[in-house]
Amino acid sequence: MLFNRTEAFLLDIMTSGYTPEEVEQSLRAALDRWRTFSSMPPETFPPGVLRFVGSHDPAMALVAAHYHEVTPGFTLQLTFTGSMGGLIALAEKKADLAGCHLWDEATDTYNEPFVRKLLPGQKVALLTLAHRRVGLILPPGNPQGVKRLEDLTRSGIHFVNRQPGSGTRVWLDAQLRRARVEPSQISGYQDEKMTHSEVARSISRGEANVGLGVETAALVFGLDFQLLTTERYDLVIPAEKWEMESVQTLYQWLDTVQAKAAINNLGGYDTTETGIITWIS
Repeated sequence: MLFNRTEAFLLDIMTSGYTPEEVEQSLRAALDRWRTFSSMPPETFPPGVLRFVGSHDPAMALVAAHYHEVTPGFTLQLTFTGSMGGLIALAEKKADLAGCHLWDEATDTYNEPFVRKLLPGQKVALLTLAHRRVGLILPPGNPQGVKRLEDLTRSGIHFVNRQPGSGTRVWLDAQLRRARVEPSQISGYQDEKMTHSEVARSISRGEANVGLGVETAALVFGLDFQLLTTERYDLVIPAEKWEMESVQTLYQWLDTVQAKAAINNLGGYDTTETGIITWIS
């Protein structure tokens, strides 16, 4: 399991243009820093460390890989736990910002209803990272002809799922209810992965023949993709963290042509609203 997650991270970084030597050097430095940081209580974290907790996203991994170039002297520490886990980390003061793409079925909107529930009474910024294409990740050529969620119940289909609390899983479960499809009808529904890369890797290895994830992961592994929806991925930032130099520099960089081009080059993203802020109070 640890090997698979490490391999997924390496694939995300390598597709950003770094050499194996650069990755190895950075990993060694990051491990040394982590050994120091992990023994510290949250209130003693160095001011140069910006703590991100939330949903896995290849564009966020790209941002982290370039963060030291944008903000010299600062480190962006990524912890992928799922969208819900990110908001809980903010509520518990264990993160400075969270990555979130939670769809609310009642309002047909992203993130704001969940932020209001989990961070009640707080002033919070939603900084849009990008809109991303989400759908079915399939073997090359889509030999089973899978095109919609109802097809997951067919004989011979083995699904690979995301973990509870992830925005992808929240969206999937809502859509299955709408389609009156019971999870028990789907072979592999309980086969859960923590990242989109892990889902794509399972399909590339033949361990499953369909999964739900971002198009970027399908592209990296050379797999087919059937679009189901486009979702908004926001960085959730409490007001007391907004004026931090590390946050402001990140915000300003996301609004540049260079940042949007880098995200678009991953494939599967729309950066039209990248850098836009919505305040919740």
